[in-house]
Amino acid sequence: ACLRTKTAAEIVAVAPGLDLSANSVPFAPVVDGWALPATTRARLEDPAFTPVPMIAGTNRDEGTLFSLGVTLATPADYDAQVRSMAGAYANDLLAIYPASAYASPKAAYDTLLRDVLFLCPTREIVRLASVRQPQTFLYQFTQVNGALNAIGVGATHASEIPYVFGNFARPFLAPTAEDTAVYQAMSAYWLRFATSADPNATGAVPWPAFTTAPP
Repeated sequence: ACLRTKTAAEIVAVAPGLDLSANSVPFAPVVDGWALPATTRARLEDPAFTPVPMIAGTNRDEGTLFSLGVTLATPADYDAQVRSMAGAYANDLLAIYPASAYASPKAAYDTLLRDVLFLCPTREIVRLASVRQPQTFLYQFTQVNGALNAIGVGATHASEIPYVFGNFARPFLAPTAEDTAVYQAMSAYWLRFATSADPNATGAVPWPAFTTAPP
C-alpha cells in the first residue's frame, strides 16, 4: 500500500545503481514467495518444475561493457579491483585468473567478469534444465559490429540482440554483408525455435541440443 502511493520519480530516486563489479548486485529477480516462489536454481532442481524448451547463451566479451570506466594499468591495480569485488573469494579467483595469463590486467578482469557473472551461471542453468528437457540449446555469440569494435568492447553484453531481430539502430553501424548473413541465420534459428521448440532445419548448420554426456 505504501509503495502504491509513490511516484515513479520517487522510486527511481532511491533505487540503487547497477554496478556489476560491486559485492552485491541489486539488479536481480526478487524472490517474494508469490510471483517468484524460489530462486531459478531451486526451481530448476525441483522435479515439479515445468520443463519448457530453452535457448540460453552468452557473448564472448560480456564483461567489457561493465568495465568501461575501470582503469587497470598494472597487475596491482587488477589485484586490488578483484579483492574489492570478490571479498573472501578473491584469492581463488586470482589463482584461476592471474593477470600474467592474459594480454593485460584489463583483459584478465574482463574475462573474470564474463565467467563469474554470465558464462558460469548460464551453463549451470542449462545443465539443470537439460536434465528434464532435451530441447535445451546453448550458444556463444562472437560476431562484432564495427561500432563496437571501434570502442574496443568486442562481442559485449547484449550485442547479439540486433542479430536476433535485425534492428541495427544506433549505436550500431549499418550492417556489413557478414553482419547481414549472421542476422539472417541467427534470426531464422530463433524463429524456428519459437514456433517448434527446435532451431534446426534442412540446409542449416546443425545446432545440437545441449547434453552433459561426453562427446
